[in-house]
Amino acid sequence: MALVYRATKDERYAREWILQFRDWARKNPLGLSKDNDKYAWRPLEVSDRILNLAPSFNIFVHAPDFTPAFLMEFLNNYHQQADYLSNNYADRGTIVFLKHSGYCLQAFLS
Repeated sequence: MALVYRATKDERYAREWILQFRDWARKNPLGLSKDNDKYAWRPLEVSDRILNLAPSFNIFVHAPDFTPAFLMEFLNNYHQQADYLSNNYADRGTIVFLKHSGYCLQAFLS
């Protein structure tokens, strides 16, 4: 969606990305249930989201529908995920690489 938006500036893509982000955040709050946390908040998924949200953010941030209110929602959710990741550390395996990549990106954006 972000790449098509960047190429076309068609606001429908920005609106849809915002709707999908809000929908995910609403349906997957941390602590919703043990089962939900097991999948939506597994450190590997959190790392992947951190790595993938940042480039999309950089493309959509100047869209007219990317309001100051949504900016705060996005940043608060992104911070929660980054904080969760730093408190749920793995010390071996592929996940370590992804988590450290997420940390680097998080530090770069801070």
